[in-house]
Amino acid sequence: MKLKELRLQSNLTQRDMCNKFNISLATYNDYETKNAKPRIKLLKEFANYFNVSLDYLCENEKGFILPPLEDSQKKAINIILNLPEKEFYMELGRLKTLEEELNL
Repeated sequence: MKLKELRLQSNLTQRDMCNKFNISLATYNDYETKNAKPRIKLLKEFANYFNVSLDYLCENEKGFILPPLEDSQKKAINIILNLPEKEFYMELGRLKTLEEELNL
């Protein structure tokens, strides 16, 4: 995760991040050292704070570019991103299965 890189670019300390996101220093340090993974809700908060995508924050280096999305596609993505965490991961699993079935 690019959390440390983004924090340093913003001239923030780990303590600053803990105060902003109401988490302990030990927990935050575990996120930066990859000893723990934050929940999706916190990942989204980090991404929003640094104005980056979840994909970028989680270090997806593929760099693919999506074609312009239709309104219905944007709505579907927004619905999935706003699901409670358990349902979010269930839907991701379904999408992965569909992707495999369609050989995408």
